[in-house]
Amino acid sequence: MAGTPLVGRAVSPRPRSRPRPRRRLLQEFGFGLGFSVLVDALLIRSMLLPAVMHLIGPANWYLPTRLARILPRLDIEAARRALSEAGADGGR
Repeated sequence: MAGTPLVGRAVSPRPRSRPRPRRRLLQEFGFGLGFSVLVDALLIRSMLLPAVMHLIGPANWYLPTRLARILPRLDIEAARRALSEAGADGGR
């Protein structure tokens, strides 16, 4: 979606018959940027990345132990359990 206006702007006809050099450069950058966004969205993120993640399998989610010690431990389910137990006790 993001690449469509860029490509459209780059290839749209201009009222002048001969574009100025600076405008031509901007057209080329617009087309290049739009094309790269399109390739990234269609090829890389929708086809290549899921295929590679499927091939790698559980190694996608491997967290090195050194990094695991530095990162904070977040446990959302424990907080939910504590809230549900407090509600089951009648709020005592």
